[in-house]
Amino acid sequence: MRNYKGQIKYLNDGEVIDLGGREIEVIFTPGHTAGSATFFDKTQHYGFSGDAFGSTNLLVFTNLSTEMYTAERIERYMRQNDIRFLFPGHYSGDNLETLQRVTDIKNMCREILDGERKPTVSNGNNGGMDMMVDDKGVRINFSSRSGMK
Repeated sequence: MRNYKGQIKYLNDGEVIDLGGREIEVIFTPGHTAGSATFFDKTQHYGFSGDAFGSTNLLVFTNLSTEMYTAERIERYMRQNDIRFLFPGHYSGDNLETLQRVTDIKNMCREILDGERKPTVSNGNNGGMDMMVDDKGVRINFSSRSGMK
């Protein structure tokens, strides 16, 4: 925002934001992008994941190792805090991100990296991402050049 005159406040991983009696915890969730973050309301048992967990079509602009680590971390966080679902960035009413979906993303990334699952070639119309896997209600798109790390 070129003409923004207000104060910019950078968030920290694990920081709790008090919204006047409602606390939101910030957890960095790189994978989709290096700067992705998810915001959790532990009292209400849900979070806001933006594009970090894909809304059924996950674009991994970093690499699969980063996405796998993030999914593993959020899987653990959701279990520990009884988080029931995440509202994704492209929520359309029937695609809440659940613990099972996060677990599936983690496992699919690990299987690709371990050579247990073979990705298919995609059309590359997703920001140059030319590879994908489509299973368990989620499609993971990534670049063959940078995603297989």
